[in-house]
Amino acid sequence: MTKNAEVIIRHVVAVLKWPSGIEDKLLKGKTVVNKLTGNANFPITSWPANIITLAQLTTDVTAFDTAETGVKSRTVTTTIRDIAMNTVHRDLRPVMSMVQNKADLNPATAEDVIKGAGFDVKVITIKQKQQSGVQNTEISGTILATGENGGPHQWQLTQDKVTITNLDSTMQAHTFIPNLTPGQVYYTRSKKIPTKNEKTEWCEWHEIRVA
Repeated sequence: MTKNAEVIIRHVVAVLKWPSGIEDKLLKGKTVVNKLTGNANFPITSWPANIITLAQLTTDVTAFDTAETGVKSRTVTTTIRDIAMNTVHRDLRPVMSMVQNKADLNPATAEDVIKGAGFDVKVITIKQKQQSGVQNTEISGTILATGENGGPHQWQLTQDKVTITNLDSTMQAHTFIPNLTPGQVYYTRSKKIPTKNEKTEWCEWHEIRVA
């Protein structure tokens, strides 16, 4: 590998800061619903089939609200309220994953995309030598691939080195690849997009077992 200067890669991550108080948890659920309703980044027709629908999330948050009101009037048990509360908490996890995927596609506006959906933000800073390679990130199913030298790069992904997927090119020498299956082995490689008369070649395949 060619050794180059150190680079700092900044990755904006969606997190769910689940409050300790019941009222605050209810408010968090309502906030996500309100911010996703009519959100241009997440039109209802674009929600993945494996993600709970906005309508169902709204129903579950309403059930949590109704149950909490019932606890206060002593017409509903705390057990029933807690079941409704835990349902909302469980709903928010896959929705947050959808939001993260959208943010990864738009690095320049990732923070706005995440906060605009009602979730919280954590910034991961990765400092390393600029060289080709691949590593797992703090997000399960998302890996970070890097290429040698700076500048725009092309990327490829495969599991068998036969069926190869061409990924979106980037203006920088790194890319986050989401939605992979944890436990599965993947291979990535990159090639700098040439300028003028420059000639570039694909680097070797880099193997990783996704965490």
